[in-house]
Amino acid sequence: MIKDSIRHLLNKQGFEIIKQPYVGDVYPNLSKNKEEYYCETPIGNYFLPIQYKKDPVANDLIRGREFEPDILNVARKYIKKNTTVIDAGANFGHMTVAYSKLVGDGGSVYAIEAQKSVQDLLRKTIAANQCSNVHLIAKASYNVTGKILYFQESIVQASGASVTESNTKGEAVETITIDSLNIQTPISFMKIDVEGSDLFTLQGARETILRNKMPIVFEFLQHVQEDFGTSFNDYVEFVHSINYEFKEVVGFINYVIVPKG
Repeated sequence: MIKDSIRHLLNKQGFEIIKQPYVGDVYPNLSKNKEEYYCETPIGNYFLPIQYKKDPVANDLIRGREFEPDILNVARKYIKKNTTVIDAGANFGHMTVAYSKLVGDGGSVYAIEAQKSVQDLLRKTIAANQCSNVHLIAKASYNVTGKILYFQESIVQASGASVTESNTKGEAVETITIDSLNIQTPISFMKIDVEGSDLFTLQGARETILRNKMPIVFEFLQHVQEDFGTSFNDYVEFVHSINYEFKEVVGFINYVIVPKG
């Protein structure tokens, strides 16, 4: 009755009440550092930016929700115990932590993350989840090693950060190819999410892919391809050149590719 009266009063004043879906409560901040947010949730323990509301990944993790669960379900289908997984564009480590558990103590995860502010949080998240099988690579995955590129701007919202060769100002980052890591253990899965330069990461992993023939999921963002001088056809040509095929599309922008046959 009281709610109806308030709604009627507001409607008379020209306001419309729209019921929003419940998105869940955030887990409390356990960090004493005013510049970060640390929460312990059922899916993992995460160090996140204090301005978490600006980042869609952090907004899910802080509520104990998996970000892009469909991608994780693909990973769960392919990842094998005691193997290696490559997480290119590890972000805050939500998938890194999941991969670490899937491969077990006898496996390993290579978490590649370029942005310095995110690296610091990722490093702490790895430790908070006791992921001793994770190797953090604090560089940008690319098609050449040792090149210096720049983020267009250093931002908290990691899911919007990217590097291109046209950028000449911002946060400097050194590139690395996955091939140069010279991973000798069997690789069962690779995820690439590097904000538009996924093709370059694939190119820099060519020999690793041909040697392991693991399933791969990469992201294709149409709106940034002009910045990199690439197109979806370039991705298609690369996939065919390594004798792979498209298996499925996840969430409209993520492509799962596997060896032909």
